Amino acid sequence: MSAAESLESQAFIRATVELGHRLALTVVAEGVEDRATLEFLRRARCGYVQGFLVARPMTGEQTVDWIVNRRQLTRHMLI
Repeated sequence: MSAAESLESQAFIRATVELGHRLALTVVAEGVEDRATLEFLRRARCGYVQGFLVARPMTGEQTVDWIVNRRQLTRHMLI
């Protein structure tokens, strides 16, 4: 079950994101695998995400290519 489907997870995530903001921390959500979770995290004001939705594991060379082309790859996402 994704965070977008669990009310308990949503409450915990919102509280954690809010705490991070109040402590002036950068908040990063890990394990984002679907668009519903990404949309929930946007609404929760989470600044950054990582996970399979953004990119699969890759080699160093692949990472450089991904960074160079990331605007095209993530145009539909706010990351």
